[in-house]
Amino acid sequence: MPVILKPWRKAVEVPDELIELLPEIVHQGDDRETFRRLVAYAYSFIPRKRLAAFLGIPEPTLKTWLKKLNIKLPRHRTWRDFKLPATDAVTKAIMWTFAHTDGSIKVRQHSVRIELGSPDPWLHHFFEEVFQPYAEVSKRPRGKVWTSVTYLPLEWYRWLLEPPSREMLEGSAFWWMVSVAVDTEGTIGVYGDEVRIEIRNEDRDFLELLRRQLKIGKIKATLYPEKEEGKTTNLGAFKHPLYVLIICKRYHCIRVLRCIKDKLQLPNKRALARLAYQHAIKGLSKYVDEELRTIKCDIKRIKEKYFELSRMAAESPPRPKS
Repeated sequence: MPVILKPWRKAVEVPDELIELLPEIVHQGDDRETFRRLVAYAYSFIPRKRLAAFLGIPEPTLKTWLKKLNIKLPRHRTWRDFKLPATDAVTKAIMWTFAHTDGSIKVRQHSVRIELGSPDPWLHHFFEEVFQPYAEVSKRPRGKVWTSVTYLPLEWYRWLLEPPSREMLEGSAFWWMVSVAVDTEGTIGVYGDEVRIEIRNEDRDFLELLRRQLKIGKIKATLYPEKEEGKTTNLGAFKHPLYVLIICKRYHCIRVLRCIKDKLQLPNKRALARLAYQHAIKGLSKYVDEELRTIKCDIKRIKEKYFELSRMAAESPPRPKS
């Protein structure tokens, strides 16, 4: 049965769905005190707009009552509430690579806007892990994919719009840059005796940057255009030319995989990297090659399954819990 409370002249009917969520202590005291405890407890995990709909009162009225009952309203966090961005080269390399691969980076007034659109839930989780300490990250469904968006203060993150600094292109920071590029837009292939690492991107300058740095480390990578502008595929028409960076020599693949196999964040990419690394080092007999095909099919099937579940959730997003 709904509970009728009359904290002021207007009576408020509290529905059963809300009563069931509240502890017994909320129901003690007179109507005004009970209503104050109820709203204070419910407001900690239910948005104000939804709470007002639960109680059957306009949202401005609920906001006024919250002030009268001396319930503190949570202040919207701004970029000043977050700690200063980390200055270490690895974090900057990861953020910069994310913004220039799968992420779309734009300037919005005094902010840098980075958006990620993908059906891959693991990629969105990685995006949140990278940017959540420094800004709010919102995620919402759009068609068959999920979109994650964050706004970073231009004052602190102007370097995301510029070419990477020298410290981001050296040592561990550079290999993190390569691993993020493989996670977002790369593929690792094992074909018989051949191992290949491919990274695709519309930004030729970014791939050329990776190629030059790999060349400095005496690792040969080939860059060439793969898709022309306007060409139609099953993914739609390309607005810009697509380029691909390929590493195919066995010894060079071993060196790259050794550095990135434990840095990859997507489970299917990490599994393929470790598989390709062992294959490149030890080689495979004919029997093991058959086993390899089975393992690759299993990895692909798992990936397609959680992609399918993610698309279904995007098309029919689950209702948030009360």
